[in-house]
Amino acid sequence: MGIVVVSALILFVIIYLSTVLYDFQINKHDEMSKLANDQYYRKLKTVPRRGDIYDRNGKVLATTTNIYRVGITPKHVYSLINTQDENEIAQSIAGVLNLEADAVKAEMQKKDQTYIQLAKDVSQEKADLLDKYLSINRIGGVRLDPEPERVFYNDNVGSQIIGFASLNGDVLEGRLGIEYELDSYLSGQAGFSFGARDNYANSGLLPFSESTEKSATDGYNVTLTIDYEITKQLQDYLERAVIALDAKNAGMGLIMDVQTAEILALASYPFFSSSDPTAKVNGITYEEEWDPADQETINYLMEDVWRNKAVSDLFEVGSTFKIITTAMGFEENITSEDKYYSDDPIDVLDYTINCYSGDGHGVETLEEAFTRSCNPPFVQIALDLGVEKFYDYIDAFGFYQTSGIQLPGEAKNLIHKDPSLIDLSTLSFGEQSGFNLVSYAKGLAAVVNGGNLITPTIVKRISDQHGRTVKNYEPVIERRVISENTSQRMNKMMQKNDVMQGINKVSAGYSLGGKTSTSVDETTDELTMSYVSFAPIDNPRIMTIIVTQNIGRKDSYSTDLISPVSGLTNWVLDYLNIERNYTDNQLQNMQETVAMPDIYGQTLEEAIYNLNYDSIIVKPGVKDMNPDDIIMAFVPEIGTALHNGSTIFVYPEEEIAEDLVAIPDFTGKNYNECMIAAENAGIIVQFEGDFAGLAISQSVASKEKVKMINPDQTDPDKTDQDGIDVETTDLNETISSETDQTELNEIDEASELQNDEVTEDVSENNQGEDKMTDEDQKINYVQRGSIIKVLLGSASSE
Repeated sequence: MGIVVVSALILFVIIYLSTVLYDFQINKHDEMSKLANDQYYRKLKTVPRRGDIYDRNGKVLATTTNIYRVGITPKHVYSLINTQDENEIAQSIAGVLNLEADAVKAEMQKKDQTYIQLAKDVSQEKADLLDKYLSINRIGGVRLDPEPERVFYNDNVGSQIIGFASLNGDVLEGRLGIEYELDSYLSGQAGFSFGARDNYANSGLLPFSESTEKSATDGYNVTLTIDYEITKQLQDYLERAVIALDAKNAGMGLIMDVQTAEILALASYPFFSSSDPTAKVNGITYEEEWDPADQETINYLMEDVWRNKAVSDLFEVGSTFKIITTAMGFEENITSEDKYYSDDPIDVLDYTINCYSGDGHGVETLEEAFTRSCNPPFVQIALDLGVEKFYDYIDAFGFYQTSGIQLPGEAKNLIHKDPSLIDLSTLSFGEQSGFNLVSYAKGLAAVVNGGNLITPTIVKRISDQHGRTVKNYEPVIERRVISENTSQRMNKMMQKNDVMQGINKVSAGYSLGGKTSTSVDETTDELTMSYVSFAPIDNPRIMTIIVTQNIGRKDSYSTDLISPVSGLTNWVLDYLNIERNYTDNQLQNMQETVAMPDIYGQTLEEAIYNLNYDSIIVKPGVKDMNPDDIIMAFVPEIGTALHNGSTIFVYPEEEIAEDLVAIPDFTGKNYNECMIAAENAGIIVQFEGDFAGLAISQSVASKEKVKMINPDQTDPDKTDQDGIDVETTDLNETISSETDQTELNEIDEASELQNDEVTEDVSENNQGEDKMTDEDQKINYVQRGSIIKVLLGSASSE
């Protein structure tokens, strides 16, 4: 009986197991196969590298590098070839990652956990070192997950143009500027790899297994038309103008090549850093506590800092629009330079338009009216053209459309589509309408370049990772708006205008033309001042515009912008190696000086404004000096002779700390180049000799030969260059002696990484010093604001 029962039970078990096995192998085959495959087969996403952004000269403005998250699956952390034990592994990992070995070991002992993060934001160098160590010793269970990081090299220069990018999951996405507008080009296409993988050496493929792969396509590189150095100068001059006029954090500027409509520089004040876009911006007025995590702070950044005002904001262009109105009149042959107009108030329907001066200037020629910026004569020109013809030109100049610039958020100009005579009259001198700066510049360029309306561009080309051009952005001429003859007449009129206002005092050797503007918002009573400059006006190459809005200094005039804009234009022409041709009057003006005034007790804003007329540049001698800070000390001393374009330095404290700056070598530089070098260095130059010539000597040399003495050095094995004790991680102690010596040497070199930097080999530096000759050159330093005399000689140059 017992045998029967046992046999029955055995039979039952066999039948049950057979049923279960059948169910698993037949009925649930696909499900079980999937579960098994999921343990061995993995699909890994490969993230493409985001493309770089360059300026027109190839300077890297934005690039991508990897940082890493390092984590472990504890039960798999061991050496397959038994070259390292648990203690050695923990010590080595901790050494590379700057962690405590005991802490790493404690995490390694949590065998029931599938993943523990040990570190994040690990540099590429440290990740390479750790990966090498893991591979050599066949240590599994350690993951190095790359995370792309966008790195910017532009500081705060051109940030509204370049924008910034941030992570969305494991992919960088553009959030602003070119990073956003050309995100599809920069991003590339993700790839993947699918196959049977182990848990070692970052999930490598199992031996003899096959994989399916689709390679990632890296993003394209973008080369912009902007020049980093020109943009830097534009921002510098724009900031000075904003501070001098108390423009309430509102200013924008543009420099364009009028022959190609390429944007060389574009700026919107205040500036920010692409590397840290949520950081508080110096010089702004923000009443609340700064908190980048707070939505109010982010809203402020979006509205007042990140937004590119030059394309997204509209402004009243004011009297600079008289350039457009005059060009219309010339082209239609209804006016001429010497035609007479009355400057008396003019009535248009029930609206009276006066000259800004109040009393007017009586009867005057068009040329005189242009220089004096009288409104009634230009209203008369517009009325003579008529509404239909006038607005046909508005359309022809492209003002009804956006400019076509490759930047996000361009605002459409605010111009009446069904205009009245009053609309016509007020637009003739640039009021009661709104333009974005780039669109307006597009039309102005057509006036001076011979009459061609050209689509502005800020992108020069797009290329792949091998440098092959994918897309070129050549100048696109949309149409001819005015004749070559009209263009030449306008250039001559603008040149005469600027000569009469003393422009050439700060632009010696170059012929400039331009127009100033002041407009008043009838709703808010806010002042907008702007100045547009073209140079060289006899053959225009560049256009410079600076606009300041919501001006707090009510006693200021738009002519206050002439000096900074002309100084900026002057710098750009020099930078572009455009030859100077001095007149006798200009050479005489260059020799004139002004005495350093007493500015003690003035605010920084007041000093910048007061010295602006004499083209004296005021710079803070310390960082973070605010416009309303009181000047308690300054250099040079009162009475010092200063040439036009000289830079002085002011301080908010009576005591001026030692601040040594290197003396530049002025040899071979002309007057203006010396001024630029002196400003950059932080010193003041006084000139003698032939002002049309080049520097042949200076009172204190930039360098001199000195006897080099090799100082005693501390033990190079224990100290860095500053004599500070340095501890480095030496992985040789933890790697098997059987390891290839070449690999050991490579790891030993890399293992000196500490705090994301490579400890410098001082012994090599000492050897280098031993090899130096007895005679070498030493740079000379002087206190910031010191005076160096420069002798100018023969005008010949190589």
